[in-house]
Amino acid sequence: MPSSARAPSSSPAALCGLAQDMGQLIAFRALQGIGAGGLMAGAVAIVGELVPPREQGRYQGLLAATMGAAMTGGPLVGGTVTDHLGWRWAFYLNLPVGALALALTSALRLPRRRSPARIDYPSAVLLMAGITAVVLLTTRAGAPHTGNPSALVAPAAGGALCLAAFAVRQRRTAAPIVPPHIFRSRNYALMSVIAFLTGFVLFGAVLFLPLYQQAVQDASATGSGLLLLPMLVAMTAVGAFAGRVVTGSGPTESFPSRAAHCSSPGWSCSRRWTPPPPGRSPCCA
Repeated sequence: MPSSARAPSSSPAALCGLAQDMGQLIAFRALQGIGAGGLMAGAVAIVGELVPPREQGRYQGLLAATMGAAMTGGPLVGGTVTDHLGWRWAFYLNLPVGALALALTSALRLPRRRSPARIDYPSAVLLMAGITAVVLLTTRAGAPHTGNPSALVAPAAGGALCLAAFAVRQRRTAAPIVPPHIFRSRNYALMSVIAFLTGFVLFGAVLFLPLYQQAVQDASATGSGLLLLPMLVAMTAVGAFAGRVVTGSGPTESFPSRAAHCSSPGWSCSRRWTPPPPGRSPCCA
């Protein structure tokens, strides 16, 4: 699976670099996202398959640290490439990186097991359509529009219908993507909520901060990436440390609460941001 996901993630990168308009770029990025989603799920599945449960904390911590480093270090590398070579080279850079990743995943020797379960493709389509509609809704809700209510009603209704149909199908299909019975576990349900909120904040920060720094604080693409370095260092160090501690000592309940207590003041400080005065450096605002 990692090798098969690596190809659709790297190949569309070249197409993104060759895109002639925004429509083509969005379409090629969607293809790239299919491969990226397979890679993320495959990495977690490999750890769950090969590593004993008692040792998974250490490897999951390293995996989280690596992903955090890539998510926050990517804007820095991409910004530098964009400033010096152009935005197309930010995609072309994926080709040698993808080739190296493909070579490494091809060298893996994983046990082969055949599962009788089938992939529920209709559920996958419903989930993807529902999430896409919700993203479109939030995008349009935050942008000026002409007052046409259908601009918001259509994605809201479509997303609600698709997600409702997905939930109903999960109760009826023989091989659900998200088995409803797993949410009967209180611990799993709580951790799912925590993971959702954490991802909500994390991806919001990684996507929003560079845009804010470039559009409001007039920072360059390289400068906006440099301003993410504190987050990069903290995520990498704490991810690896937390994984080793959980594996060595066993208790896990305190880490989510401590992480929330540490991150909440930081996000509260973001409410104090103000645009820099004209002619003043954004880093001094």
